[in-house]
Parts: sequence; structure tokens; C-alpha cells
Amino acid sequence: MRANPALEAARHRRNAARVEAERQRPALRPEVNIVGSQLLRGPEVTFPRGDDLATIEPHSRSRLSVEVEQPLYQFGAGSAASSRSKALAAAGEQEFQRAQLDLALDVKRAYFELLYTQMAERVAAQALDLAREQQRITAALLERERVARLELLEAERGVAEAEAALVGARNGALLARGELNRLLGRPVGATLAITPMTNLPPEPPPTEQLLPEALRERPEAIAMETGIQSAEAGVRLARAERLPRASLQGGYDLQTPSAFVPRSSWRVAVEITAPLFETARIRYNVREAEEQLAALRSEQEALAQGIALEIHAARLAMDEAGKRHELALRMEAAAAEAQRLVQLRFELLRTTPAELAGARLALSRAQLEGARAFADVWIARARLERALGAPLPPQPSAVE
Repeated sequence: MRANPALEAARHRRNAARVEAERQRPALRPEVNIVGSQLLRGPEVTFPRGDDLATIEPHSRSRLSVEVEQPLYQFGAGSAASSRSKALAAAGEQEFQRAQLDLALDVKRAYFELLYTQMAERVAAQALDLAREQQRITAALLERERVARLELLEAERGVAEAEAALVGARNGALLARGELNRLLGRPVGATLAITPMTNLPPEPPPTEQLLPEALRERPEAIAMETGIQSAEAGVRLARAERLPRASLQGGYDLQTPSAFVPRSSWRVAVEITAPLFETARIRYNVREAEEQLAALRSEQEALAQGIALEIHAARLAMDEAGKRHELALRMEAAAAEAQRLVQLRFELLRTTPAELAGARLALSRAQLEGARAFADVWIARARLERALGAPLPPQPSAVE
């Protein structure tokens, strides 16, 4: 799945988050600037020095400076900046994990949709064979003048409808295969061989047992926790703006010399800056950071409730689809036997072609319903695993 464009985009976003986290990590990364200037002024200022005049302020002065500044320490911040950097990197990683889980869910859904459409194609082909057999028998009975020509026309219409249904089923299978290829990063029309599933999955544990695991494994929950850690660090950094900060500054100047200005000079200074009082900007920054932290904590509670609902809904969907599959198997067995009996009665001229066509249609519907329910069970399980953020442990299936 590495060739999937959506996953590649998520990978690049994760890498961008890593770069941003590294940028905000406290480290020895001085800011270095070079500044060039050309000053023209008048009049020229001179000062008598013996027989000559010393130039104090020339008409023109050129200057080239290299300036270096490195923050040293922010009082009151502690490890807040480092914690915030780590939280940003972790949030980017969890966003990538979320994209992987979403893609895995889409691939599983596309896989089971392909299984269903392939089954629908087989059912349509079987229905076409039965319709052609009915047409053959009806034509033979018409030659013996045992049925009316209208019944042969009805049989031919049934064959045409079955052929159209088969074309639609084949197109559905081709589209499902194309969707799975797209998700896998393959050409849409590429050939694809898949191994069909034959067993239903086991019943999952109750929601109360699964929820703690989901809160530990879900990327959204982990990202929310790291977001709260980042917001807590942001509050500490905002409050630290009230306190002094120390920085190291240095520079080197190359300029037009004068009587009191040398051609080159250097300077190094440790600067401590402290606000005289807490400004409105600092108060607003602190209040904003505190409100953002409170919002994230409320969102964390809402996320936990949402995850619990997702798990519950997926379990209900699995249960409902499993019951539909069980009923569909019983319906299919009954419909197959009914179709066999109606076929015998039709050959003995004890029933009508319409009744035989109805029996054939009932069998096809039961087979499709069983295939649809089977796929829905596995899709619901895939949604449950997405809600948990991790695959369910494999267990031997009790349903064959």
C-alpha cells in the first residue's frame, strides 16, 4: 500500500510535522545575519588635530556587519519547549497511523465488496443457465404442442433478462476490482487474484472490555493526549513571558574609519530582558493558552464517548449481519429445494413457466442475500478493528 497516493500524502505531512517539531526544539541554533549599509550625510564634521583636520563624521560611510543572536534561557519555562516539540512530533506520527488505519479499512471493505460482486456474477451465471434450460424445455414442449407459443416467448424474455443481469454483475465485479487496485496503488485495470473467505469471524468481546484497549491504541486518542501535553507546555510558555529571558549577542563590524571609529570592531554581550509589568498581550496569551487546553480536555472526553459508540455500532452491525446470513442460508436451502421441485413439476406439465421463473428468482435472491450478509459481517468487523485502532486477536471460528 506504499504506492497509495493518499498514504504518501499522509507520510509527507508526518515528515513536515517532524520538521516543525525539530524547529521548535530548544537547541544551539544561533541566528546569524549580515547587514550592509551605505550612509550619505552632510556637512562633514572635522576636528583640528595638529596641522591636520581629523574627520569625525565623513560625507559617506560604508558598513558591513555580521550579527549573531542565541537565546540562552527563559526563566519559568523549564522543559516546556522541549515537551511541546516532542508532542508535535508524536501528533504527526499518530496522524500518519490514522491514515494507515483508514486505508486498511478501505482495502478490507473493497476486498469484501469484490468477493460479493464475484459471488453475484456466479449467481447471475447460474440463473442464466437455469433460464436457458427452461427455454430449452419449453421449446421441446412446444414442438409436442403441450404448451402455447406465448410460454416460449416468456422463456425467451427470461433468458434476455438473465443475460442483462449477468452483464451488470460482471461490470460490478470489474468496478470492485478496480477500486481495490486503486487503493493498493495498482493500475485500475490490472489483474487481481484474491483468496475468498469461507468462515465467519467469531463474536467479539463486549464493548466494556474493548473500550480501554481502544483508548490506548487509537491514533486519535493518542494524538489527543499528546495535544493536551503540547497545550500544557504552551500554557507554561505563555506564563513564562512574565519572567526575564537571557540571550547571547555578538557581532563583527567592518566600516569606513574615522577619528573615533576603527575600521573593524567586534562585540559580545549577554543580555537579560525582563518586562516591567504584565502587559495585556501577555495576559491574553495566557488566557488563550488556558482556554485551548480546557477545550482539548473536553474534546478528549467527547472522543472517548465517540469511540465507545463506534465500537457498539460495529458490534451491532456484526450481530445483525450474522443473523441475516444465518437466515439467508436457510432461505437458500429452502429455495433450492423449491426450485428443484418446481422444475420437476414443470417438466411434467403440472405447473406454469411463470412459477418456475419465480422459483428461480427466489433462489437467486436468497444466494445474493447470503453473500451480501457474509460480506457485511466482515466489513463490520473491519470497522470494529478500525474503532479499536488495532486488529482483533485471531480466534478459531465456530461458524462454518
